[in-house]
Amino acid sequence: MTQQQATDDLGIGLSTLGKWITSHKHAELVSGSHDDKDKEQACLRKEARIIRKKRDILKNPPGLETA
Repeated sequence: MTQQQATDDLGIGLSTLGKWITSHKHAELVSGSHDDKDKEQACLRKEARIIRKKRDILKNPPGLETA
Protein backbone atom coordinates (compact mmCIF):
# COMPACT_ATOMS: atom_id res chain seq x y z
CA MET A 1 0.00 0.00 0.00
CA THR A 2 1.39 3.39 -0.91
CA GLN A 3 1.39 6.32 1.47
CA GLN A 4 -1.16 8.07 -0.73
CA GLN A 5 -3.49 5.06 -0.54
CA ALA A 6 -3.09 4.93 3.24
CA THR A 7 -3.91 8.62 3.63
CA ASP A 8 -6.96 8.23 1.41
CA ASP A 9 -8.18 5.22 3.43
CA LEU A 10 -7.57 6.98 6.77
CA GLY A 11 -8.90 10.34 5.63
CA ILE A 12 -5.78 12.20 6.73
CA GLY A 13 -3.25 14.39 4.98
CA LEU A 14 -0.02 13.05 3.55
CA SER A 15 2.01 15.32 5.83
CA THR A 16 0.24 13.89 8.88
CA LEU A 17 1.14 10.37 7.84
CA GLY A 18 4.71 11.51 7.24
CA LYS A 19 4.89 12.89 10.79
CA TRP A 20 3.52 9.62 12.20
CA ILE A 21 6.10 7.61 10.27
CA THR A 22 8.95 9.86 11.44
CA SER A 23 7.73 9.65 15.03
CA HIS A 24 7.48 5.86 14.82
CA LYS A 25 10.99 5.52 13.38
CA HIS A 26 12.37 7.70 16.19
CA ALA A 27 10.50 5.62 18.79
CA GLU A 28 11.99 2.42 17.33
CA LEU A 29 15.51 3.84 17.54
CA VAL A 30 15.04 4.88 21.16
CA SER A 31 13.35 1.67 22.31
CA GLY A 32 15.57 -0.77 20.41
CA SER A 33 18.71 -2.55 21.52
CA HIS A 34 21.28 -0.20 22.96
CA ASP A 35 24.28 -2.53 22.65
CA ASP A 36 25.39 -0.93 19.39
CA LYS A 37 24.79 2.52 20.83
CA ASP A 38 26.93 1.76 23.88
CA LYS A 39 29.73 0.40 21.72
CA GLU A 40 29.58 3.44 19.45
CA GLN A 41 29.65 5.82 22.41
CA ALA A 42 32.70 4.04 23.85
CA CYS A 43 34.44 4.26 20.48
CA LEU A 44 33.59 7.96 20.14
CA ARG A 45 34.86 8.68 23.66
CA LYS A 46 38.15 6.94 22.87
CA GLU A 47 38.46 8.85 19.61
CA ALA A 48 37.74 12.14 21.42
CA ARG A 49 40.50 11.39 23.97
CA ILE A 50 42.97 10.75 21.16
CA ILE A 51 41.98 13.95 19.37
CA ARG A 52 42.30 16.00 22.58
CA LYS A 53 45.80 14.57 23.17
CA LYS A 54 46.84 15.45 19.62
CA ARG A 55 45.39 18.93 19.99
CA ASP A 56 47.26 19.47 23.27
CA ILE A 57 50.52 18.34 21.67
CA LEU A 58 50.01 20.81 18.81
CA LYS A 59 49.24 23.62 21.27
CA ASN A 60 52.35 22.89 23.36
CA PRO A 61 54.89 20.92 21.34
CA PRO A 62 57.49 19.04 23.41
CA GLY A 63 60.83 20.85 23.60
CA LEU A 64 59.34 24.26 22.89
CA GLU A 65 59.80 26.38 25.97
CA THR A 66 57.60 29.40 26.53
CA ALA A 67 58.99 32.40 28.33
